[in-house]
Amino acid sequence: MVQRLALSALLLSLASSVHAADVPSPVTGSASITGLSYHLVNLDPSDGITPWIQFQSGTYVGLGSLVNTGYDYLPIGSGSSATTDAHTTNGDIFTAPGANYVSGSGEVNASYGPAGTSVTVRVNADQYSNLGGVGAFDPSHAIYNSTLLGASGMAYGSSFSPLLGVNLPNPMGTTDTSFTLSPHTLLVIDGQMQSNAAVDLTTLKSGPLLDGISAGSYTLNVTLMAANGVVLADANGQVVDQFINTATGSQARDQTGVLVNAAAIPPTDASQSPFSVQFSNDSAEAVKGGLVIGSGVASMTQFSIAAVPESSTWVLMGLGLLGVAVAARRQERRA
Repeated sequence: MVQRLALSALLLSLASSVHAADVPSPVTGSASITGLSYHLVNLDPSDGITPWIQFQSGTYVGLGSLVNTGYDYLPIGSGSSATTDAHTTNGDIFTAPGANYVSGSGEVNASYGPAGTSVTVRVNADQYSNLGGVGAFDPSHAIYNSTLLGASGMAYGSSFSPLLGVNLPNPMGTTDTSFTLSPHTLLVIDGQMQSNAAVDLTTLKSGPLLDGISAGSYTLNVTLMAANGVVLADANGQVVDQFINTATGSQARDQTGVLVNAAAIPPTDASQSPFSVQFSNDSAEAVKGGLVIGSGVASMTQFSIAAVPESSTWVLMGLGLLGVAVAARRQERRA
């Protein structure tokens, strides 16, 4: 016997009216989860139990952005500044009222609702042109970083992790649970994920940033990752099933012009995929489980006079919004 809850599609905005459409941006990324729905499958009709699921009251929601600067390879520096809208809403993830978040600079837009999550990061071209205007970077450090992170996440219950100053849900290592599932029942969650990343350093405007590059003072390296994830965990916080979808774009520029990223990552990338994750209760007793859903976009700008570290070094920290490692460049599902 199958019970199905059909959820109406939520139109999630992936562009901000703050930015004029005709003004090119050197960094643009978006991540979204849409069409979120679930259904239950009866694994043993002979037991006479009609499948049921009871969600824990209250959905923790985190929406936010982070602007961060620091030296060397660490994405966490003394110049961190985070803003966030994090709270517990009434109802569960499939009934909680939607909300939107726009950062003060207008560069990060995030939203959540009963059918999914959405985040867009679009770097302001005018502000970007003023990066590097400090004059001289500390010569004792090989790399100077500037990070912009936007994220949207949802989880049942009260557990969450402060990720680079932006509070987002995280089921890993906790005993807080999201739902109770009936005996001999399979929970299936479906939806659609889409990630987009684009870096175009030919659009840099005149200013201190371009002046420093042209003078040979430093090489500019920009990497952008957009990611979505849905994670199901057991009562001990161990992952039972997950689906991750990512897109990565990267480009470099020095006084000779635009360069291919050292890791041969193309400047643009897009990934779209339906997903389905499952949580199976094969026992004769009801069991508890956890669920986290999230989207995030992280942009990292590096002024370097040395080799640039593998992008995953900062991505795994900056996009740890789900508490799981995004190990694949495109997408992967836990076997």
